[in-house]
Amino acid sequence: MTLPVVWSLGRFDSTGRHGVQASLRTQTALGCHGCSVLTDSASRSLSAELDALLAELPPQVIELQTLPDAKLGSELKRWLADNQDALASVRFVVNLDGIDGKIEAIALVCQSLARAGAELAVLTSVKSLLQRSEVSPESSFEANQVAELAAGLRQRLGVSTLVVSNADEGKLCAHGVDLVLKQEHYLLENRLPKAAAGHPLADVGELTAGLSAIWAQGYDFDDALVVARAYVNGLNQGSAFEGDEYGAHRSPAAAWPAQFEQFPKVALTGSRMESEFGFAPSSLANLAPFPRCDTYELGLYPVVDSLKWLERLLAQGVKTLQLRAKDLTQEQAEPMVAEAIAMGRRCGARLFINDYWQLAIKYGAYGVHLGQEDMAVADLNAIAEAGICLGISTHGYFEIMRAASLNPSYIALGHIFPTTTKEMPSAPQGLARLSQYHGLLAGRWPTVAIGGINAERAPKVAATGVGSIAVVRAVTEAADLRRALEALWLAYESGQDAREASYAR
Repeated sequence: MTLPVVWSLGRFDSTGRHGVQASLRTQTALGCHGCSVLTDSASRSLSAELDALLAELPPQVIELQTLPDAKLGSELKRWLADNQDALASVRFVVNLDGIDGKIEAIALVCQSLARAGAELAVLTSVKSLLQRSEVSPESSFEANQVAELAAGLRQRLGVSTLVVSNADEGKLCAHGVDLVLKQEHYLLENRLPKAAAGHPLADVGELTAGLSAIWAQGYDFDDALVVARAYVNGLNQGSAFEGDEYGAHRSPAAAWPAQFEQFPKVALTGSRMESEFGFAPSSLANLAPFPRCDTYELGLYPVVDSLKWLERLLAQGVKTLQLRAKDLTQEQAEPMVAEAIAMGRRCGARLFINDYWQLAIKYGAYGVHLGQEDMAVADLNAIAEAGICLGISTHGYFEIMRAASLNPSYIALGHIFPTTTKEMPSAPQGLARLSQYHGLLAGRWPTVAIGGINAERAPKVAATGVGSIAVVRAVTEAADLRRALEALWLAYESGQDAREASYAR
């Protein structure tokens, strides 16, 4: 298999703890092929080196760790413009802390890339942000001031994405908060302590390198950043590289973060942290806990769109179901939802209502299922206060951590395979990622795999240890419903050993 290629442009560091050596170590540990170009040697032609590298090993990501002067910045800008077509699909990551002096040179590079439509993320520490904004790091400042300064810097650079590491300097969260400004902002609250000041892994450089390596593997930016932060947290804690401080000889499988505590918490809209940064008033500070499902193994989980299908499945003894009737008004949906809830209650089934949470509350449903978009508009306090179970859809690491911040009743992981049931916002996750996601959540929340799962694929899905398998067309398009359910249930049962093993980890 060909490894993703990441270029690192930066300084040489004889200790191997900083500069391009540190980036190469991280890229190797996370499963990429790293290439380096030194930016601290006046005797080399930067353009010539980049030309040679482009001809032999074109990159998925270019990481700019250091840029010592404006002259080199101008040369880099010209080279990027000359090779715009060849770099059309390349992503760029800039460590602003490594940019010496004024930022005009890197601003020109960033603006040029932005005009070309390149995906570009700039990372900086809060200390560097304050210094570049001519605010003394020793002075007292509030989180909302940091957010304002970051917004100004983002505009000055002309970039779509800016990440401020440790934006609160540990004042709001003991382990630090990362501020991410995009078209939509978010905050990452770390669960593990950061490294001590002055530690070689404590700066933003390791986060930049980790983001570059993971982004190169086809992950969306938000997923890549969450995994990169988890990777750095593991390094700082020593849990990811026990006995090997810098991870120089660890395989990608060993380096990839696999402990839930390593991953940051995604602050919810309406959370206290969002309020502290001046983004939204606090509305979820006193959110009641959602009920826990009565088992981690919800079993076979058909998702259907009519009362007729609910009746047929309940008659076959199915105990976990979802009514997903889309594009109806509340008035149109109400008779169907009311009858569905009554049917589920009579049969002792766990019936989840997709989306129509007001009706689910009104008629006392067992549970509600919400998508990521629905989370932002639903009255989560009302759902929790009604004592209704809550399931949340996710499509990658970022959304999983955002769902986990809500502490729902179960977390759905999708879509695993290509599906035509509905238009999806992301690429299929696949079995390898499903296994990783479930491994993070096992024993904490019930997990549900969904998306393109049929009788042929179901045994492979069950082998990941996931607690439930959701199906749609595998049931609704079956020639013989009873036999289809039997085959799917046997496939689910084949994963019992894998499920038990995942809980023991």
